[in-house]
Amino acid sequence: RIATNLKHAFAEELPHVDRGCNDFGFFRAPNTENIIFENLANQFNYKDLMSWSKIYSQKHNKPGLKVVQSQDSYAIATNQSWFQQLVQLTNIKGRKGQFGRNNAVFTLALACYSSDKSYEEAYDFLDEFNTNLQDSLSQREIERVIKSAYSGKYKGASLEYIRGILESYQTDSEMKHSTAFIFEQTGNRVFRKHRKARENRTYSHFEEWETDLEEYLQATILPGQTFV
Repeated sequence: RIATNLKHAFAEELPHVDRGCNDFGFFRAPNTENIIFENLANQFNYKDLMSWSKIYSQKHNKPGLKVVQSQDSYAIATNQSWFQQLVQLTNIKGRKGQFGRNNAVFTLALACYSSDKSYEEAYDFLDEFNTNLQDSLSQREIERVIKSAYSGKYKGASLEYIRGILESYQTDSEMKHSTAFIFEQTGNRVFRKHRKARENRTYSHFEEWETDLEEYLQATILPGQTFV
């Protein structure tokens, strides 16, 4: 929580702060060439940071966006309002210091995982989400992200990532008028959605490739042939 609040506080004062960076990592070991300022006596007391963080959380708490924490309630993650808002976004791209497409896909994949959806259901859904993005990720990257979310290392979506993505990309008009995805929750947890026409998409689905191949074989192979 302290690390999260520090990143938010820095982002309010400085440009290009990466609020999604590793809380405990650093990327450049300090040396004589990259240190701009040094004062080893100027160190923060952890209790002081904790007190500051509590006050900061109280002042900047944003109501109305919650992630269900109890294990028994994980199955309804995909019914939460934040999930519905996130899947409507088509303008996610990302740049330095900003949440991007990988963060969005990973967050949605974790929501599917914590909602007891199968890997195949999540893949089909996120493949569709990706195709509706103005700048889609590669199919290989989608597969990599879903495998990571379904690795069992994570319990559910991060509230920090959800907030960051919505704050970065959500607009009132997109919330009210987007129809890229329309969901209907049924007894067997099936999502119904409107799919873009194939000519309007960057990527095709595997079943479409299979149909292409079947049609090609039917049109090309001659009677008596066993291969093309």
